[in-house]
Amino acid sequence: MTSEEQSAALAEIAEQARAAAGADRCTIFQFDRAKNEVFSRVAQGLAVGEEIRLPTSRGVIGFVARTGRTLRLRDVYNDPRFDPSTDQRTGYRTKGMLCVPAIDSRGNVLGAIQLINKVSGPFTPEDEETATQFCAQIVPLLAPAT
Repeated sequence: MTSEEQSAALAEIAEQARAAAGADRCTIFQFDRAKNEVFSRVAQGLAVGEEIRLPTSRGVIGFVARTGRTLRLRDVYNDPRFDPSTDQRTGYRTKGMLCVPAIDSRGNVLGAIQLINKVSGPFTPEDEETATQFCAQIVPLLAPAT
């Protein structure tokens, strides 16, 4: 699969995950273990080619990449792990967030799906289950070539 085909597949999965959870936006992140940072492969709402890149020591996504734990937040600005730099840069206002790690069969975190601002109410445990199913679909697309 070419990198263009991978990017198209990730964009389609992001849109399906966004719609299934009733979220305003979805971002798919990849974990770069060598650099100890995460970067967006798909970032709905950003310009084509614009990227979110954070060290794993910052942000909700950094926490999820480091720990492999799912986070479901009703109000991100009340959570000290939230990094508002992307909101400040883009003018977007993140409120609620669901961030689910994409974990391979060996237990390695390869990335995550981050759903932002559910349109009707907070994210639910059912949304977590749905996002986990989409994470299973992105694992092969984020896995290093062997």
